[in-house]
Amino acid sequence: LSITGKRHYGIELLRIVAMLMICVIHVNYFVVFRETLPQDLKYFSYWLEGAGMIGVNLYALTTGYVCIDKQWKFARIVRLWGLIIFYAFLITLLFHSLVWVGLLDCSLPFTESIKVIVKTVLAYKCYWYISAYLGVFFLSPFLNRAIKFADKRSLKWLLLVLVVLYPVLNKLYPNQVYGSGYNFIWLMVMYVVGAYLKLHPLPSHSSLSFVSKICSTPILLVVSFICSFQFLLADVLGMGQSWSYAEPAYILYSCALFVVFSRLNIHSGLWHSVIKWAAPTTFSVYLIHQHPLGLVIYKKYGVMLLEQLDYPWFFTLGYGVLIFVVCSLIDCVRREVYKICHIEQFWNAVAAAIEKWGIRLCDPFIRE
Repeated sequence: LSITGKRHYGIELLRIVAMLMICVIHVNYFVVFRETLPQDLKYFSYWLEGAGMIGVNLYALTTGYVCIDKQWKFARIVRLWGLIIFYAFLITLLFHSLVWVGLLDCSLPFTESIKVIVKTVLAYKCYWYISAYLGVFFLSPFLNRAIKFADKRSLKWLLLVLVVLYPVLNKLYPNQVYGSGYNFIWLMVMYVVGAYLKLHPLPSHSSLSFVSKICSTPILLVVSFICSFQFLLADVLGMGQSWSYAEPAYILYSCALFVVFSRLNIHSGLWHSVIKWAAPTTFSVYLIHQHPLGLVIYKKYGVMLLEQLDYPWFFTLGYGVLIFVVCSLIDCVRREVYKICHIEQFWNAVAAAIEKWGIRLCDPFIRE
C-alpha cells in the first residue's frame, strides 16, 4: 500500500476526488438546466451525473477504511458540531453582507435567518449526510468490534448479501430496503465495505491467481469507466435515471475506483503538499456549499456566469472545481482562526465535560 508515515496519500486523494464529484453533480443539478442545453451537451451532462454519483459512496468507504483502526472519541462529533455552528453563522453573515453591498439581489428577514441557522445546526431538512453520518458514528465502535471479530469468510458472505442481494431487492422493491441510499443504513454498509478492504485487501497484480487478474488495476479502471455511463445509457434507452446510491452498477463502480486509489503510490512532494492542504478541508467544503444560503449564493452566480459564457461544455467541471477551491480557502482561514482563538481546545473541553456528565448520569443505572 502507498503509505508514507501515518498518511495514506491515495486514500486522502480519493477524499478530495469524492468531494469534487459531489460539487460537480450539485452544479449539474442546481445550476445547469438541461432543457436549455444542446443535445450533445445534454448527453455530456448526463454522463457527468453518472460519473459523479458515487462521491457519497467513496466518502463513506474512506471513512470505514480509516476508522476501523481508530479509537472512538466523542470529542470528534463535538468538534464536528462546532464546525457546523461556525459555518451556520458565517454563511448567514456572508449572505447578508453580499445583499447589503448589492452583489446579491435577494433578501431574507431576520426571523427567517434565525430559522435557517437553527435548522442548519440541527441538520433539520438540510445536511442529510450529517444526519446519516451521526448514525454511523455512534454505531462505529460496535461495527469495528464485529468486523474484527468475524472471520474473513463470514464477513465476505455478509458483504455479499449487503452489496449484492439487497441492492437487487431494492431495485425490485424500491425504497423497501435501502431507499435511495440517503440514510445512515447505506452509509453503514459502505463503511463496512471500506473496513473490510482495509483488513483484507484484494489481491494485487503481483499474484498470479485468477481473482488477482480480475481485480488488477487496469481491469478495475475499465469497469469504473463503463459503470460511469449508467446514467447516460438509462436516458438514451428510455429507462429513466436512478438517483439511488445503492444501484448495483454504482456499487461496483465505487468499489473498483476505491481499490484503484488504495493502491496508488504517490511519491511526488508537490502532490503531498496539495493533498495535505486540500484533504482536511473536504468536510467543510460540503458544509459551506450545501448550507441553504450557500446554495443560494453559488446557484445565483452560477446561472449568471453560465448565461454570460453561453453554455460551454466545461462549465460544470470548472464551476464545481471553483466551488471546491473557494470553500477550501474559506476553511483555511477558519483553521487559522481556530488556532489563534484555541477553539479546537474549547470543543475538546466541552466534549470532556459532556462525557463526564453523561457518565455521572448513567452511573446509577449501570452500577452493580
